[in-house]
Amino acid sequence: MGLGRDLPARDAESAQSILEVSVVKEVIIGGTERRIQRPFEPTKQKEYYSGKKKTHTVKNNLIVDSTTRTVVYLSPAVTGKNHDKALTDQSAVEFPPASVLLQDSCFQGYAPTDVIVQQPKKKPHGQELTLSDRWMNHLISRARIMVEHVIAGVKRSRIVKECF
Repeated sequence: MGLGRDLPARDAESAQSILEVSVVKEVIIGGTERRIQRPFEPTKQKEYYSGKKKTHTVKNNLIVDSTTRTVVYLSPAVTGKNHDKALTDQSAVEFPPASVLLQDSCFQGYAPTDVIVQQPKKKPHGQELTLSDRWMNHLISRARIMVEHVIAGVKRSRIVKECF
């Protein structure tokens, strides 16, 4: 991870200590869902069923350092029903003051204290976004694509799924 660590933090305290010693204070947060085999028990089937993916899944949130493209924090796996924002609220990771947090619109309403949150603006119903809003959304998505590439690498390498 650039700090002599090979694995991401799995708890909020460790993630906070990594973020505090980091030189760059810009992080990106994202969520990912992974398919699992359909559970046998009906109660577990209902619990792990994700209406979004129409399959049985588990979910993780990741916090990625924007300069080194490393995963700083990986949340515990939860059932696919849980929302990304609820999982983020539950993990309670604290960010250093005056740091910049790039997040997707699924984290609407998540605003840690003393952190500059940059999030794409949604189009108002029946209206269009202004040119400046579209330009800001473009810049945010260009920066956020990095977390999507990191998530793809994590899935491709089966880092979260397999035990080595």
